[in-house]
Amino acid sequence: MHKLAYGFICLGLVLLAACGAQAETRTNPVDGKTLVRVPAGEFTMGVTAEQEQALVQENGSAAGLFDFEKPAHTINLGDFWIDRDLVTNQQYKEFLDANPEYPIPTSDIEQLKAWSWDPDTRSFPQGRATFPVVLVSWDDANAYCEWADMRLPTEAEWEKAARGTDGRLYPWGNTWDETKSASGRRGATDASPVGRFPSGASPYTVNDMVGNVWQWTSTLFRDYPYNPDDGREDRAQNAERVIRGSMFAFGPTITRTNTRNKLAPDDKAISVGFRCAI
Repeated sequence: MHKLAYGFICLGLVLLAACGAQAETRTNPVDGKTLVRVPAGEFTMGVTAEQEQALVQENGSAAGLFDFEKPAHTINLGDFWIDRDLVTNQQYKEFLDANPEYPIPTSDIEQLKAWSWDPDTRSFPQGRATFPVVLVSWDDANAYCEWADMRLPTEAEWEKAARGTDGRLYPWGNTWDETKSASGRRGATDASPVGRFPSGASPYTVNDMVGNVWQWTSTLFRDYPYNPDDGREDRAQNAERVIRGSMFAFGPTITRTNTRNKLAPDDKAISVGFRCAI
């Protein structure tokens, strides 16, 4: 057990009547974030043939779009804790303040200047304190999680936290609802403040698991079935890592709990952030 598992404060049970879910929560004393416990047990990872057929019929999805997510398979995970919300700019600033030599999120691309931090004040753009931090590489995400005495979730942990044990397509169920995430169907051109869509939370009450920004995981991008012992969780390899959760520019075909994507570990984008786990 990681040492932080014994060091959390504010352990408690929270009953969310709106979604009928009970969540055991803890507060991380380092960054103040709320974590949710995901119990041990089996869940279905990937897209089933029936789900693929339904997505094609309902949304006109292209053939081959779901190849990365097949075959669907059963995974048995131990219990773990995951951030209820994405790491925000304000929380990332606390990490930078504690590590004054660490580089700020920034980009030389002119179109991304609005998301770049000020090099003099080492602060995020005005008005974006509660937005998810972006323009962060895989190494940046790892550095924050380590500072917070945590780690990035594996892609298996991420998927279970997003969909629960009933194999649902979206955190809230199997029917697309454009009011439950910051998705392209709502005309979004930017990320949203974290936790803005609580009705779209997962069965474990985790927010923004789809439709806000893609999220780094610890996992190297490899074919299914997922096997944590085949080298895909090797942190030393400099290769593409799995990102999850889709982003604000996409609709129901991509904005799902089982969608996989990949990104080079040193890439940074305004559509990629992260959350931590333990």
